[in-house]
Amino acid sequence: MTAEREEDELARLLIRSARLDVPAPDAGARARSRGLAALAEPARRTRRWLVGAVGLAAAAGVGLAVRLHATDKQPLVLAAEPLHDVAPTRSAPSPAAPSPAAPSPARAPCPALVVAQGTTPLIDDFERPDAWILTADGRRGSWVTYDDGTGTQSPPSHSALLPARLPGGRGASRHGLHVTGTRFTKWGVTFGTELADAACYDASAYSGVRFWAKGPGEVRVGLQMIDVQDAKHGGLCSADCYDTHRKIIELGAAFREYRVRWDELHQLYEAGPPAAFDPKRVRFLEFGVAPEHTPFDLWIDDVAFFR
Repeated sequence: MTAEREEDELARLLIRSARLDVPAPDAGARARSRGLAALAEPARRTRRWLVGAVGLAAAAGVGLAVRLHATDKQPLVLAAEPLHDVAPTRSAPSPAAPSPAAPSPARAPCPALVVAQGTTPLIDDFERPDAWILTADGRRGSWVTYDDGTGTQSPPSHSALLPARLPGGRGASRHGLHVTGTRFTKWGVTFGTELADAACYDASAYSGVRFWAKGPGEVRVGLQMIDVQDAKHGGLCSADCYDTHRKIIELGAAFREYRVRWDELHQLYEAGPPAAFDPKRVRFLEFGVAPEHTPFDLWIDDVAFFR
């Protein structure tokens, strides 16, 4: 091929190549479209992230609102759990629980315990010619009297009390307990009976004690717990003893029935530490006459528990 022809062929190939390199009529539009799409993609990703973030925040807000509402009312059993990418809210501190009441001082146990079943309430009707109470419902004891030594009484102090015949009777009753005395100036006179032999008597099956009585003045009915009984007599008290739980009864000239509930018994003096009455720790049933109500002349009959 001559040099002239080679130049002509090269020129033809260059022209053809140039024609092939000319873009198609819509090439620019397509390029611009792809460019704009490329530029818009980050914005779409940003919008998708923002929408997602708003959704997460909304969901977290709903969960939080549900929990706050539940906190105002009552513990929520089924509640939406907070999302893991939401910081947990700090709950308000729960109100402090009330401090438990201080427990009562522990009491020493009874050396022995007789528990009443509540089946036989009668303690004594005084129709038998002895000082023993009715041996029923675990009870065992006898009537005895003692005083402060500043006066005289009948029967005398530290004597067994035997039934006396009731003048004219009282219905079906023919006998009762009769105690008289002169003026006393210290603590007066007490008479009564043990309820269990060298043991505590648990009288909690009953609600109180009842009896018939008459006489001028007043009588103090009490149940002595082992906690106030002197240690030398088998009790648990070492100082300021015998502050027995009592109720003051104003008597009259005619026989009348009186009832004393456990919740009516109180310590009348300030000797020793105060103690609540416990019918499970009883040692002695007593009737007392204070000095200001002496001389005295008392009748007691049909002593019994009641339920």
